[in-house]
Amino acid sequence: MRVSLKKPLKEKTIVVDLKLQDDSIVERIAVDTNGEIMGKVIGGHDGLDESPLPFRQEDIIAYRRRGLAAKIGMAKWHNAL
Repeated sequence: MRVSLKKPLKEKTIVVDLKLQDDSIVERIAVDTNGEIMGKVIGGHDGLDESPLPFRQEDIIAYRRRGLAAKIGMAKWHNAL
């Protein structure tokens, strides 16, 4: 699965939240420079759960980059279609 990123990344990976069609939010998903979903971040910055995720590519409608703005609800959602 992948996320269509708006801008090329300067980093090798970033952590994003995903908004699904049912309006649920899946937090802390690692994404590489091409937008490929690598897995769910667990245990801080060094853990990655690569088991299958409980949604399909078609379910992803938006993403936002993790950080302070996301934690306080000010990060913008970007269209992932």
